[in-house]
Formats: sequence, structure tokens, C-alpha cells
Amino acid sequence: AKRTYRSIVFKIEEKQKQVVVEHVGEPAETYEQFTEKLPAHECRYAIFDFDFLTPEGVQKSRIFFIAWSPDTSRVRSKMIYASSKDRFKRELDG
Repeated sequence: AKRTYRSIVFKIEEKQKQVVVEHVGEPAETYEQFTEKLPAHECRYAIFDFDFLTPEGVQKSRIFFIAWSPDTSRVRSKMIYASSKDRFKRELDG
């Protein structure tokens, strides 16, 4: 709610069976910097606060939930992330 961070990347620790924060983006972080933090061969959950201008020139902001699941990640990992996505989204504040 305070928008202290631009982005947060979450990782599921399979052995400990918990979700941990892997990366926190500062307010000045760009979308390109955020996408560089997502691994090419592993799944992640992420939140990104996206600022944009409407066609009328009004500054707006939207918070996006991203379920990152590249084709090259392990099948087991994709299944774990897919099956826990709805529960994880319900636990987020706001």
C-alpha cells in the first residue's frame, strides 16, 4: 500500500516448502532492470508497480502480479508454481 518498492521477486524454496523474497527493486528501478532479475530457466512470482500516462496525459500506476514460468524450467517446478499461484495471490496484501 505504501509503494516502498518498485518490484518484488518471490521464490519457492522446495525443500523448506515456503515462499521467500529473492529480490526487492528500489523505486527508481525500470521495467527492463526488473526483467533482468527474472531467471531464464527457473520459475518465480513477482509484483511490479508500473507507472504510465493515459492518452489524456494523466499519470497512473498499476500493480501487476506476474507468474514467471519459462518453457525451459523444470516440469516439477512449473507444476509447483502453477498449483500454488492462487493461494499465493490470496495472501498478498492489496
